[in-house]
Amino acid sequence: MDKKQKRFNISFKENEKEIELYNWIRNKSDIAPISTIIKEILYKAMKEEKEGRN
Repeated sequence: MDKKQKRFNISFKENEKEIELYNWIRNKSDIAPISTIIKEILYKAMKEEKEGRN
């Protein structure tokens, strides 16, 4: 049974703030794959949002 993956493409603009964010996540990718890092950040944000609503 083949499972399809859902995908997002993330673009970073050529401004100081987004370049800094891009470089930060690229540096962290030495530790783990970028997709894993992004998912961890999103899971944390989702959990905080859910807890804030209770």
